[in-house]
Amino acid sequence: MAQNPAEPKVISTAPYRMQEMPASASLGKEQSENLDLIMEVPLQVTVEIGRTRRKVQDILEFSKGSLVVLDKLAGDQVDLFVNGKCIARGDVVVVDDNFGVRITEIVSGGAMDSVIPKK
Repeated sequence: MAQNPAEPKVISTAPYRMQEMPASASLGKEQSENLDLIMEVPLQVTVEIGRTRRKVQDILEFSKGSLVVLDKLAGDQVDLFVNGKCIARGDVVVVDDNFGVRITEIVSGGAMDSVIPKK
């Protein structure tokens, strides 16, 4: 069956991945060497799905099956923190039965601004 030329042709449904350029590629030699020194430093990465405030009395009454209502709605973006500083926001995804975050926004003024050069 011939395809209608007015209809768009689907070449691939696989997501397109942009090739990443190493941060050191746009830095000077000394800056690149300094960056290499810290690349193996471990950082604490935290994803916050919401917050709430409760009294101690309420928390002591928790039992298996207790529900804690958070301040975000299902489908809201989550915040991604590195060492306690919010650097990005994204959507929760499931990959091979594991949760992950697809980053959709880098927070301006975040820690990444000093590492990733602006164009």
